[in-house]
Amino acid sequence: MKVSIAMTCYNTSQFIKEAIKSVVQQTYEDWELVIVDDASTDNTVAVITKWLLRFKIIKKSKLFIHKENYGCGKTLTDAINFSSGELVAVMDSDDVLHPNALSLVVPPHIVNKNVSLVYTNYMVCNSKLENLRLVKNFQIPQGRSYIDYMKGVSHLKCFKKRLYEKTSGLDEALLKSVDKDLILRLEEVGKLYHVDTVGYFYRDHRNNISNSFFKRPRDEQLVLRKARKDIVENAKIRRNGVA
Repeated sequence: MKVSIAMTCYNTSQFIKEAIKSVVQQTYEDWELVIVDDASTDNTVAVITKWLLRFKIIKKSKLFIHKENYGCGKTLTDAINFSSGELVAVMDSDDVLHPNALSLVVPPHIVNKNVSLVYTNYMVCNSKLENLRLVKNFQIPQGRSYIDYMKGVSHLKCFKKRLYEKTSGLDEALLKSVDKDLILRLEEVGKLYHVDTVGYFYRDHRNNISNSFFKRPRDEQLVLRKARKDIVENAKIRRNGVA
């Protein structure tokens, strides 16, 4: 199965080389890299172009550049829509894949046709990619839902595109919690499957979305928190017809 690695970016010029390199080093070889830049104001696009050429993966890559900054909801939506693989793996441009990441997430998709999303454990790292702590995700118990926990499903996320296309798609207006929206929608069309191994290295630095949230004005933080609650409420409506 071909895997499209959907990578969104905004001003990550100092990190994106390592992200691209980790894709090149995958032991699973049937992949394409789809990058969508959300109107970066630094030299991110130039760095991307340089390393796609240096790594000789131009033919295995696609680069799309937004003319204006839309936020992560639309940017990830575009990356998914531009993907041609049967599977789509979501990756941030400041993080790194384990060399066996794709080899870990593809087999469960092949064996289980009703699995919509496969995910692994991940390692939290500092800005230099030095390991800080292991985050162990978990399998959602039978009869329960991700909506009961709103945690335990995270990097690396790889899903079947044909099942994603059965959903109404991501909320393109979201500026945060896009991953949670994606997980909830995929759970509605298939099963979530946990691989109990590290497949991803998450770089915890001051400019990533999670940390930059607290730098935003208070009123903007409240709007984003409400949007997160709305993701859950909308999922309940889709599933039960009631809020």
